[in-house]
Amino acid sequence: MQTTETAQPRARKARATAPVSLTPKTKKDQFVELLRAKAGSDVKTLSDALGWQPHTVRAALTGLRKAGVTVEKLPPREGELTRYRINAKRGRTAQ
Repeated sequence: MQTTETAQPRARKARATAPVSLTPKTKKDQFVELLRAKAGSDVKTLSDALGWQPHTVRAALTGLRKAGVTVEKLPPREGELTRYRINAKRGRTAQ
């Protein structure tokens, strides 16, 4: 005795599309985005977020300055680290 099953076409799975990401793609874009925050960012926060060493963060800040981007150095508050910020209203913004 054989059982016969009618072959039904398989339902196709919807193809996965790449999710639209609102986060910047490159490390430089992420770096600039963190610096554009109203409060800015300190070297530790930047190095933790990007997986960079602190000296690499400082070198990247220098690179932005050399490229003509105005990077503000904010005075540290009591018990906090020095913060850096890109103010879009002043100077050239990062590209």
